[in-house]
Amino acid sequence: MASQSLSKKFIAVITLTTAFALILALVSFSVTRVNRQQSDTLNSFTRLAQVVGINATSALLFQNLESLDEALRPLQASDEVLAARIVGREGDMKAGFARSSQNTIARVSDAIVRQNDKYLGLLDRTLLIDTPIVNDAEVIGSVTVLADLRPMWRDLGSDILKAAFYTFVCLLIGYALASRLQTRILRPILDLASMTQAISRSKNYSVRATKTDPDEIGTLIDGFNEMLGEIEKRDIELLGYRDHLESEVLARTADLVKAKDAAEAANLAK
Repeated sequence: MASQSLSKKFIAVITLTTAFALILALVSFSVTRVNRQQSDTLNSFTRLAQVVGINATSALLFQNLESLDEALRPLQASDEVLAARIVGREGDMKAGFARSSQNTIARVSDAIVRQNDKYLGLLDRTLLIDTPIVNDAEVIGSVTVLADLRPMWRDLGSDILKAAFYTFVCLLIGYALASRLQTRILRPILDLASMTQAISRSKNYSVRATKTDPDEIGTLIDGFNEMLGEIEKRDIELLGYRDHLESEVLARTADLVKAKDAAEAANLAK
């Protein structure tokens, strides 16, 4: 990068700075979006399990198995619920369902419960929630729900891909703006560099750079023009001194010639 032109360095710096800021914003958005979606998903299924537990309280007290199956209907209606069960005080299952052989009630019983610490792993594809059923401050059973997180991850992936696309578009816009700005900002400096090379070749110090704006670059151009004026003045003075010196040498030479001729004439007169 050290050997590149100033305009390319300017575009590179602006583009890299913009890219860093956009990527940082994208990462921040993605992390925040994932955390929020995980929290919303966990809370949603937790509330759903709590509602089922409330509806199943009376049926569990009176061991009404048909009513317990009815209480699980809201969970069965959700495609994201893979399996669910209601257990009694002793941990014995009273009602339950599983959508496939891979999501058996036994799996629900043996899975790790993460509901207590309100945490979801980054790559977890399922969520197990165990909510107690309470009657008069006494736990009489629990509702366990095994939920499918893949729809959540698909939605998150879609949102993050859209954000990444918009980030890329913004980066292209930033590059285009940097290209246009460098023409406006760097053009006087580039013109000054070209003029310096031309003056170095032609030794013509009478030319002057054009000042466009009264900013730091304008101050630089004023200083450059002032330096050219000093050099031009010095050259004129040196040229005048040289012409004067040549005239004086010619005059002295003429005097010497006259003196020599006079001396030769005097010698001949003797």
